[in-house]
Amino acid sequence: MTFTVFWKIFLGALKEGLLITMFVTVIMSLIELINVLSGGKWFERHLNGRGAGQMAVGSLLGIIPGCFGGFAAVSLYARRLLSFGALVAAFSASCGDAAFVMLARNPRQALFVFALLLPISFLTGLLTDAIFKRNPNHKGAEKLVLHHEDTEKNGKIGKHFFKEHIWEHVIKKHAFGIFFWCFGALLALGIAEQFFDIGSILNKYPALTLLFAVLIGIIPDSGPQIAIATMFSQGLIPFSVLLANNIVQDGHTSLPLLVEEPGSFVRAKSINAIIALAIGMAWQFIF
Repeated sequence: MTFTVFWKIFLGALKEGLLITMFVTVIMSLIELINVLSGGKWFERHLNGRGAGQMAVGSLLGIIPGCFGGFAAVSLYARRLLSFGALVAAFSASCGDAAFVMLARNPRQALFVFALLLPISFLTGLLTDAIFKRNPNHKGAEKLVLHHEDTEKNGKIGKHFFKEHIWEHVIKKHAFGIFFWCFGALLALGIAEQFFDIGSILNKYPALTLLFAVLIGIIPDSGPQIAIATMFSQGLIPFSVLLANNIVQDGHTSLPLLVEEPGSFVRAKSINAIIALAIGMAWQFIF
């Protein structure tokens, strides 16, 4: 690998790390703002409980093309506003940036994939919450808090909000760590991709294509997943492989979760990987 290639990867990781951090910071700040302006009542009223409503929110956030909806799901989960099952549903529904590739190359096929992912993610989320009665290993979770200074301004946002909620909490406590870990992970993945050709691996072991596609989906990066979507559009892999990959993959969405709560990341990815393998094999057998 030449210095020019490394520098390109470095700049790409830097850009992606900054964008992810920016998105997550904006979402976290909006959550804090809504909580303060509503006196802590909005989320309590709309995101309370663990039932079908939570799964619908998670699935709908995840199905939004790109990573913004998934980042929102991670931020809500980190504040104990979404259950673990709803987070799993969001990851299962999300296709990350690969969604744009599918929409561009075959819109009808992409919409069919999205239509399948919505009920799959919804049911996966319900099953997950039924198994995990409590959010597993949710050590990093922080409930949204209101300070005396938040309530004495009669709904107005003052210096206290920006100092305590945005700077001290969102930026200093979360944003810096998310950026450095995301940048490091993306840099490492970018370098690794120079030595491992996803297309060659899948073509070399066709009998294990489904398993490889699921394992590749665990990687919290859009690049390998876009490769899978591109290979399907070229007729190199069957639909069952594309579907299984999309169930387990979520683009960059899960990177902030990997940084904040590695245990939840492993559990969520493991659940979706099992579901993806089961559905992928069933689709191959039936169709």
